[in-house]
Amino acid sequence: MGSFRHFLLALLSGRTEGQGFKTYSRPGMGRSQAGGTFGSGSKISNTRFPIDASKMIKPGETSADFILDFEGYIELIYMGEEEDPSYAKWEGAYGKRGSRFQTSWITMEHGPTSIDYKGDILDPYGVTFSGYLAFERVADEVPKEYRPR
Repeated sequence: MGSFRHFLLALLSGRTEGQGFKTYSRPGMGRSQAGGTFGSGSKISNTRFPIDASKMIKPGETSADFILDFEGYIELIYMGEEEDPSYAKWEGAYGKRGSRFQTSWITMEHGPTSIDYKGDILDPYGVTFSGYLAFERVADEVPKEYRPR
């Protein structure tokens, strides 16, 4: 729960909020605001705008694929679980703040990218993660057969 695949599957089924995700646009956010290498504990501008996540996805060329497309950065908050306490230490904020919900930022490196009906990005370098999704990485991904209820 809370993985990027979980988000994509919720997005494909039109249930992002029902699955605990909140999405915001961060149009003025740059790499330096996202921490450069993502996760350095840099301050991030508070300017964000709620967006309808369903607008981020369009049908692809076949019935089995879709196009993920958005501008700038998307802030993704998973409300279903608080951060792991070791995340604050990894981020460099250990003891500086209390626990909060899992917050990540995503951007697309090469414009729109294809995803399949299983929630897999077809271009492995198409999306860059920062924040909590960068912390969790591959070890915490759900199996490809996983489907949110």
